[in-house]
Amino acid sequence: MTYTTEHLIEFLETEFKAHAKGEREFVLPDDAEQQLVASGDPIGAIIGARNMASVESYHSYRDQIHAYQREHQVSGLIVETRIFPDGSIVRYPSQHYQLILVDGDMDVLRGARERVVKEFIKHVESGHYYLMHRIEARSGAEWHMETTLDFIASFADDMDWATLANYDDPGEVSLHLGYGGPIDGDYIYNRDSENWVFYAQSHCRNLGVK
Repeated sequence: MTYTTEHLIEFLETEFKAHAKGEREFVLPDDAEQQLVASGDPIGAIIGARNMASVESYHSYRDQIHAYQREHQVSGLIVETRIFPDGSIVRYPSQHYQLILVDGDMDVLRGARERVVKEFIKHVESGHYYLMHRIEARSGAEWHMETTLDFIASFADDMDWATLANYDDPGEVSLHLGYGGPIDGDYIYNRDSENWVFYAQSHCRNLGVK
């Protein structure tokens, strides 16, 4: 039996909760705290030796899950669902934040990109949302500029994937576009991936337009 994507996600969630609750035991040297301070690791100094061991243990477990994915070619994709104000529903593939992409996953993401972008554009054009004059990059850089739907459509043509997010504000939706692995694109040190965010709101707060 080969475990599915859903199985692997369940395993990871179970292991994460076990580590978070302190249910995993670690054998630490008596001077573990002193060694951690001497290492100069700022995060370790804050969370302490036992919590640091817990983090490293979970990451080691996750690495084993990733190795299993590679060996058995278990997809790292899940299906996301977004509901728009008119009740319409869009479903599209997205990389799970704890899994890696395997062969063929990027092709699936590329195949869904245009459909996701069209849904975002359609709901702005229909008046459900107002396009905000703001673009963000993963580095935290932000541009306030007159963004147009034509620009977004053209920009998306050079990207590998697209996703939608609602965050905490039900009146706001964002279109995420990027190339390379979606999760890899969250890390500034990774030069092989990048992503940008375009925002739209159903109300006129912070639109940057008159």
